[in-house]
Order: sequence, then structure tokens, then C-alpha cells
Amino acid sequence: MPLQTTDGIGSARRDRLRHHGEVYDLFGIHIVNILLTIVTIGIYRFWAKTRVRRYLWSQTSFLGDRFEYTGTGKELLLGFAIVIVFLLIFFGVYIALFTWIWPEWFNDQGLQTLYSAPLFVLSVVIVGMARFRARRYRLSRTLWRGIRGAQTGSSVQYGLRSLGFWVLALLTLGFYMPYMSTRLAAYKFNNTWFGDRRIEFNATGDRLLGVFAICWLLTLPTLGLCWIWYRAAALRYYASCVRYGDLGFEFDVDGWSLFLLVIPNMLLTSFTMGLAYPYVLIRTANFMCDRLTLVGDQDFALIAQSLKPRPTTGEGLAEAFDVGDF
Repeated sequence: MPLQTTDGIGSARRDRLRHHGEVYDLFGIHIVNILLTIVTIGIYRFWAKTRVRRYLWSQTSFLGDRFEYTGTGKELLLGFAIVIVFLLIFFGVYIALFTWIWPEWFNDQGLQTLYSAPLFVLSVVIVGMARFRARRYRLSRTLWRGIRGAQTGSSVQYGLRSLGFWVLALLTLGFYMPYMSTRLAAYKFNNTWFGDRRIEFNATGDRLLGVFAICWLLTLPTLGLCWIWYRAAALRYYASCVRYGDLGFEFDVDGWSLFLLVIPNMLLTSFTMGLAYPYVLIRTANFMCDRLTLVGDQDFALIAQSLKPRPTTGEGLAEAFDVGDF
């Protein structure tokens, strides 16, 4: 339920999102999606993803008004098809050129390494681009009170930054990771819009370095589970650094609460071979809505529609590399 408004000196209005979804409704959609995806040899998966998103978006509300997802399966399919054609041409040309220069590379371990190295470097850039472009598409198809979101900035620049930051992370035995994640988040958030107003994000990696160092030392003793606590600290800190107009954000999450979300979700998805996926999605949506608080009193009536250009196709790169967040 939304938090009650508070008034008075030193107080601020506090509201939460609310999720109304029911597992059995989404389970019905999920089963139909599975059957149609099998019958169409996988082609229906673009429409399946769209149906699930429309349900989840429509069951999420803020201040009594529900969100809307306007993306289509056709847009996702078209984006995927364009990327696949491009990748086939690119890899065909790359293999042909490499074979022309070094015909014997199939039987030479050193040349095989030389062949793979540029592709590995390029893949880091492409994965970054894919995540950025997928986010841009989803924001452009997300509406609340008729106002849509937008993502500006360059996916190529984001991908190149990802590559550079990964190099720094490797050179510092991972200790650049807090700066990497913070700077990538800053590039995304500072280029995120709702309507004609931009989100502001002012986090620094220094604030997470101490927690990162502790988790780095505890990785082996905790079998890596300590990183869930780091993730919770990062999410909590990042939320506190986001502003939209007169609104601030708080995310009430700690290591144990995130552990009790992530680990059961992984086990449920694995041991039910995906049948519990609707429950996992509803459970995650409730977790996010129950813990994310918007603090302040923003007059949303003053926000005009976004005039930022919208992508015409869907998340082709993310679909091709299977890296897009849902």
C-alpha cells in the first residue's frame, strides 16, 4: 500500500509504487506463451515477452494511476532480424578476410588466439551497447499518465566505456569495480528522462569501495554469497543519489532481504524448469514496489510529453546476445 503523506517541519511526502499482479493470472499467460513458442519454433517468443511486460506494467501503479507498456512483438522481431543479418554479414566478412590473410589459421593455435582476441574485445563493447539500447527501447515504450520515458546518450559510447572500465578493473584486481558500476550507472541515469525532465544522479564510487574491499576478502569464505550484501549496499546508495525534479528516492534493502529474494528465485526457476517463472516475476515486482519510496512532492501536471526520438525497432542486440534485462 502507498505510504501515508506526512506534513510539517522537516517532513516530506512519501509514496510507494504498488503492484496488483496475481500469480495465477501471469501463470496462464506463461503457459500459453510456452505452447505458442513451441508451435512457432521460437518465433512467438517476441510476442510472449511483450504479453508478460504488458501485464506487469499494467499491474503496477503510482498515485493511483497504472503504468502502460506500448511495445509490440513485431518491433522486437524486426530489431532481432536486423541485428542477425548484420552479424552474419560482419562475421562472414571477418572470417573471409582472416582466412585470406592467414589461410592456415584453422590449424595454428597462435593464429586462432589472434582470431578470437578482437572478437572477445568487440563482444564486451557489443554487450554494453545491447544493454543500453534495450533500456532505451523499454523506456520509450513505458508510459504513466500518458507521459513516456526516454533514454538519450550513445550506446556506442556506453559500450566503449564498459570496455575501458573492464580493463581498469582487471588491472586493479577488481578494485575499480565500484567506480565502474557507478560511472556506468551515472551515464545511464543522467541520460534518462520522464517527459521533458531529466533524472539526476550524483553517486561516487568512493562510497562503495570499503564494502567492496570487505566482500573481496570474504569471497572464498562465503562462497561468493557476500556479493549479495555488496549489491544491496550499492542499490541502497544509488537510489539515494537519484533525483527527479523535487523527488528523491529511498530503497529499503539489506543483504538478508536481497538474499531471501535472489536465492529462492534462482532455486525456484532451476528446479521447476521455468514453470515457477511467473511466481518469481510477481515476487520480484512486489519486492521492488514495497521497498522503493519516492520522497517529495512533485507536481506531475507540469511535466510535458517527451519529444526525444523513439527507436523504431526493439532490442535486437540484447535478443541476439541474450543479455537484455527483462
